[in-house]
Order: sequence, then structure tokens, then C-alpha cells
Amino acid sequence: MKFLLLASMLWVVVSCSSATDMTRNPARMTDFTVGQVYSTKKPTFLLHGSLMTLREKEPADSEGVMVLGARLVVRKVVVFRSPEVGTTTEVYAEVLTGEHKGRTVSLTAISESSKTGYTRRMPEVLELVEGEMR
Repeated sequence: MKFLLLASMLWVVVSCSSATDMTRNPARMTDFTVGQVYSTKKPTFLLHGSLMTLREKEPADSEGVMVLGARLVVRKVVVFRSPEVGTTTEVYAEVLTGEHKGRTVSLTAISESSKTGYTRRMPEVLELVEGEMR
């Protein structure tokens, strides 16, 4: 009986978690624009598919350093909701330049996230490339 109760409680928690693709209309959850090109203004590196700012030296477990000025185009925005973590917005971009060209990376770690789940571009890290959409 306890197992059934525990299993049903777990099912309720899991069923409350969701992921919503916001790529077609991301403005409610982010200031990134799908199809817009951005350029890195600070040194960054890849770690488990996420772009991170490089402070001093490349961490041993990184997947490589991105060149300064690397170009990225936003391809997908997904909002995750769960009772454990709350709401988070993940922004994914395709790398357009350098050795990681063609790779999809998350921009969320180099962005600012609010308690509501809104993800905002940090202009000191990523620069909007005016007039360049893909």
C-alpha cells in the first residue's frame, strides 16, 4: 500500500514537469531572437554543451575554447517547468564560426535568468550583430 501511495505521488510530481518549445514566439520568456546572429565579446568555452565565460584558464574538463568574436545564431528556445526547480528558459544556438562550427550550444549559462524563468542576454558577453539574420 505504501508503495502504491509513493508511486502515485511520484507520478503527480513528474506529470507536473513540462517542457514547452517557444521557438516560434519566445518574446514572453527571453529577449533573444530566433534567427538573430550574436557575437561573443568575452572569452568563452564549452562545457557539456553549454557556453561558459572563461575566467583565467580553460578548465580540464572543457570541450574547447571558443574564439573571441565567435558568431552564433539562435535556433531554439525551450521553457522547462518543474515543481523542484521552477521555471527555466533554455536558449540554444548554432555555432557559425571556428572549430565548433555547426555545433548546437546552450547560451543560458552566459545569460541572466530571473526567478520567473525569463532569460536575458548579457550585453557584456554577447553582442547583437545588427542586420544579420539566418
